[in-house]
Amino acid sequence: MEANGFGSWRQRIVVRVRTKHRERIAQHFGVAVNTDADDPSFATFEWTRLTINRGDDEGVVWDLSAAFAEFGDELEWEINWASSEY
Repeated sequence: MEANGFGSWRQRIVVRVRTKHRERIAQHFGVAVNTDADDPSFATFEWTRLTINRGDDEGVVWDLSAAFAEFGDELEWEINWASSEY
């Protein structure tokens, strides 16, 4: 994780979604969404957020859930914690 110099940390979260939602996710978050090399039915993207607490996984899940709210139940997503920095 990288400190921003103002008492907070920039978390880098790797998120997996179904490939069929790739374009909507790219547009919604303004990020590049890449096909997962291990499972082409999934795509991955990196999402960042600032936090004052290192290891704040609960805040990550809460904020991502809110960010995905407009997609409803149709969106399958998961966090790749092993590849994320939080």
